[in-house]
Amino acid sequence: PGKTGVAAISLGIFKCLMEYQFESGNGDDTMTRKEAFDQKIANEAPVRNNYLFFPGIKRVLITLDDPKHIANADREGIFMELRLSQLMEYLSQEDEKARDQYTSESKNEEDAHVKTTPSLPETIEESIDHRMETLTMEAHRHSTSSNRQSTVKAPRLSTKQYAMLQEVTKSAFRKLCGEITIIHTIERERIPPWSVTGFYPVGLDLGLIKEDEYICYYG
Repeated sequence: PGKTGVAAISLGIFKCLMEYQFESGNGDDTMTRKEAFDQKIANEAPVRNNYLFFPGIKRVLITLDDPKHIANADREGIFMELRLSQLMEYLSQEDEKARDQYTSESKNEEDAHVKTTPSLPETIEESIDHRMETLTMEAHRHSTSSNRQSTVKAPRLSTKQYAMLQEVTKSAFRKLCGEITIIHTIERERIPPWSVTGFYPVGLDLGLIKEDEYICYYG
């Protein structure tokens, strides 16, 4: 989404979170406080670089390990900065802990193979590779079977790294926090499958994200 979509989401969420401040009081006093709050947002929360900033509301920045991506990242309003490799390492460590616990508690010797299966980041990458290959083949099939220009596109090669950044970030923070809310600015059926956002089924299919943790913001 562009500035309008992202700004609308952040504004809507922020207003909902702050609404409790105006539930007390009555009459003109309540209206005056609401008007003052709206004016504060208008004065102090301008849209900059596709984000709506609020005083005291900070962001976490997660980048690829690529020096260019790190250098060009927008750092305004952030309080923490992490790399994709750090989140992958966190998922790997948590995955290894779960495997160790499972095999130690299991009395079935055949379960020992669990420790040799791919790590969680590797599983995510394999799923993204599979989806990239499937979408590419589908786009090729459409282009060769139709005389008209196909509306089905193959994902760009660079899509993979950003899909990894997206899915690893969501999975890591869900594991860290126990739950997560992911907001799309358009209906799911309108998300281009070849876009980075279109790789959201990876986390769902692997059971890393729950279906009800995705919502669509309508404005």
